[in-house]
Amino acid sequence: MIGTYENKEEYRKISYLLTFFALCVFGVYTYVYYFPFFEKNGLANEYTLKMAHLLFNTIPNSLLIKIIIILFSATAIMTFSSKQAISEEKKRYMGHIGFTAFALFVTLMVIEQFFRVPGGIALTLHCLTYIIYLFCLLMWRKQIVKDLKKDRRQLTESQFDQSRELIETPNSVNIKYTYSYLGEQHFSFMNILQPYRGSLVGGVPGSGKSFAIIEEYMRQMIRKSFTGVVYDFKFPTLSLKTYNYFLWYQHFYKVKPSFYVVNFDDPEYSHRCNPIGVDNLETITDAEENTKVLMLNINKTWLEKEGDFFTDSANVFAAMLLWYLKLVTKKYKYNVCSFPHLVKLAAFPSSELLFFILLKYSELKAKMKSFVEAMDKEASEQLAGQVASATTALAKVSNKELDYIMSGDDFTFDLNDPLAPKILCVGNNPDRQIVYSPSIGLILTKLSKVLNKQKMEPSMFCIDEFPTVYIRGIDNLIATGRSNKIAPILGFQTFAQIIADYGEETAQKIIKDCGNRIAGQLFDDDAEKMSKTIGRQKNLSVSYNYSSDEVSENQQVQMEDIVPPERIAQFSQGTFCGVIADEFKNKNENKIFYGDVLPDVELKKYEEDIPMPKIREFITKEEKTKKTQEYQQKHKKDIQKFVEVFAGQHKNYWINILENVSTEQGFNDFLVRNFDLEEDFINEFTDLIQFKNQFKGWVKKSLKKVDDKEAWLNTAIEIEVLKKNITQWLEEGFSFKAKNDFLEAHSKSLEEDIYRIVALEMKDLGIVDTFKNSEDSYYRKHKRTAKRIFTNIVNDFSFTDKYTKEMYEFMIEEFEE
Repeated sequence: MIGTYENKEEYRKISYLLTFFALCVFGVYTYVYYFPFFEKNGLANEYTLKMAHLLFNTIPNSLLIKIIIILFSATAIMTFSSKQAISEEKKRYMGHIGFTAFALFVTLMVIEQFFRVPGGIALTLHCLTYIIYLFCLLMWRKQIVKDLKKDRRQLTESQFDQSRELIETPNSVNIKYTYSYLGEQHFSFMNILQPYRGSLVGGVPGSGKSFAIIEEYMRQMIRKSFTGVVYDFKFPTLSLKTYNYFLWYQHFYKVKPSFYVVNFDDPEYSHRCNPIGVDNLETITDAEENTKVLMLNINKTWLEKEGDFFTDSANVFAAMLLWYLKLVTKKYKYNVCSFPHLVKLAAFPSSELLFFILLKYSELKAKMKSFVEAMDKEASEQLAGQVASATTALAKVSNKELDYIMSGDDFTFDLNDPLAPKILCVGNNPDRQIVYSPSIGLILTKLSKVLNKQKMEPSMFCIDEFPTVYIRGIDNLIATGRSNKIAPILGFQTFAQIIADYGEETAQKIIKDCGNRIAGQLFDDDAEKMSKTIGRQKNLSVSYNYSSDEVSENQQVQMEDIVPPERIAQFSQGTFCGVIADEFKNKNENKIFYGDVLPDVELKKYEEDIPMPKIREFITKEEKTKKTQEYQQKHKKDIQKFVEVFAGQHKNYWINILENVSTEQGFNDFLVRNFDLEEDFINEFTDLIQFKNQFKGWVKKSLKKVDDKEAWLNTAIEIEVLKKNITQWLEEGFSFKAKNDFLEAHSKSLEEDIYRIVALEMKDLGIVDTFKNSEDSYYRKHKRTAKRIFTNIVNDFSFTDKYTKEMYEFMIEEFEE
């Protein structure tokens, strides 16, 4: 405690004594110095006259007397300690008046030394200025009544000084921010000198973690020649920016890097990759690890069910199928080892026939024990339950775009190869997360292992919203990747989200192993956890006790949270706090930061300027133009009538119609019913050009270019403009149709690959002969099943592989003999 009650009382007594003495000296001096005025006005007697003459003779220098008066009064003022408080505004007024009066008092004192001033005026000014000066400055010395409404949350009092120096190294990420200290704004830098120790970037949606932190990580790392991967949950938000960074800074690399993107929404803008190709599976354990990634991305609740019979059976079954695909790929020199092939194999009409094939491979027998027991006991329900857990899960993630992208090899996964550096963006879609996440999990899990090797280029592993995808081994990458120059950046919304999607044990490893923790707005337990991570500091706590005649102040030093949880919960967008790891060469005692990040807004204007290029065309430009011209020629009259109908009404009319009609078919029916258009043509035409979406898109795009939007909407569509748009929409329609037809054909070819492998195996492994020659009811039953399934395959008109069809026809004949 500072400033005790006893000390204040002593000061108060001294101040009263000095004030009294100063007033006495002032009174005597005034009477002596202005005695002629008093004498003239009959205010003197013989006694005072003798006293005045005595003092004049003793101290003839009046200036010295005035200086003594000023010193006494100044000392009285400085030692004054009042029990009562004063408002801040009143104290300011008293200070202004008091110092002004003091200045006038001194000025009068100087003037009187050189000029003669009339006695009455001089005496009046002399007394008024001194009394006002003394009284006001004594009031000014009173303690201010603290306004408790100001800084009620101790925002100002808890501010702390931070490291302001920019420390840039070949590996660092330096993010500019501003903070307040002692009432002033200061600029500083988050000097992330050790990105290889892992960075956790947290914040609720809208806190600015991607815009202010993660994107700056990406830009600076690419600027410093980092390779690596960026996971884009809301494709193409981060991917487009990464591509522009790549174009800006590719000349800084020793070897020119390549840019790749995996986009499951549109294969035209996507490269292809196969994370579970033959070369990527060294042992059956690798197959088990990969299928666990698949299953846990499909059913994240299975994290809590490890050890459950049916859950483990599903994992084992999928792992057996994957390893089997590797074996037959090598056996027949026919590549069927990919994720889409695994899905197709799991969907084969009879799992029991697959078991007959798998049993022929010694490497798989140990894994098949529970399945074989169920088959031997003819426990069909148990067997179906074991298999269905896997087949149902894999069926959820099957679509033609994924089949195409995940069955090719446009790039290798060694992104940090010094001879061929690469930057990869992997896109997800929140609306199709269930379908895409398993494939993305495979890709990122594979990368976490391949990148983590010695003597490679520095690489980033940037995963924004990382709980949305399960990456097996991410905790190991954070723990061991530092020595191999891998910088993991993991964005998340809540710690609970990490625990829910990765399990308690793995989540705690991830959280505890990251050396850099950056947090925007968080709530509840998350804010509490982050506040504890940042730590505490000594703060001076001041308390006041007010009464009618006294105010007392108590000061106490105590440890308080540097950034309390409630403050983290109230962060504005762009406000962040955290702890940054340093390094041996640049040790920093102050690793804590708290302030408002300052993104380079001017630079960010150009981050999306250049669109990502189309990777492949499924139809040539010439063929697309030819098909469009042929279609326009064939349906010339119908298209002309369609154009005239639309040109006959203003744009707002059609916009209202499209809004009121919820479906494409409903819009077609409206056109047929109200404008006598040919029904078959309209259904085919609007479906081909996706008219409803295309028209709305054209209107939105056009509105951006006009000033008077209302006037533009209330005018009719120009015929030539509509014809030009229809030509463009037809070309896009034929392009989409060609892509769709190609993808469906490719997906069908993968299914035929599996049918071919099964046919080859049934023959080469002697299973056909076993079914044919055995009189055992067990085999006879499965022979009937095989014959039925093979007959269905042969009778499938979409089945185009003649060689495979002939093999099935031969086996059917064998069964009939």
